[in-house]
Amino acid sequence: MAYNTVGIPLGEREPPRSEDFILIVEDEFIVALETADLLANMGVAAQIASGVAKALQLLHSTKFCGAVLDVNLGNETSYPVADVLAARGIPFVFVTGYGRGVIDERYQSIPMFQKPLSADAVASIVSVVHSG
Repeated sequence: MAYNTVGIPLGEREPPRSEDFILIVEDEFIVALETADLLANMGVAAQIASGVAKALQLLHSTKFCGAVLDVNLGNETSYPVADVLAARGIPFVFVTGYGRGVIDERYQSIPMFQKPLSADAVASIVSVVHSG
């Protein structure tokens, strides 16, 4: 039997725990679904927002333990979402296909992961969020 990086048999999922609810802000729908699926395989529930307006709406109505933010969201960036998360003390990470150079100076200390995300990268993201 094959296992994922946190010891759960592949194809089997632990039920999501409410304290493990992560916001995914990603404009590429397939990438967002893949990230959510990797999180679900680790027992972590996620909600997806494809842009800033939806992400801010979800932050207003839902409690999150952390977030995964794609830096570039088409014609906008995720920095307004990062600002709210930082103000609330909610840990987050950036994901990008372009490297650290695209991240705003004020957020250089925030962990960044390169797209496409692997299962190991998502496990590291969960660890960052839980230690944040």
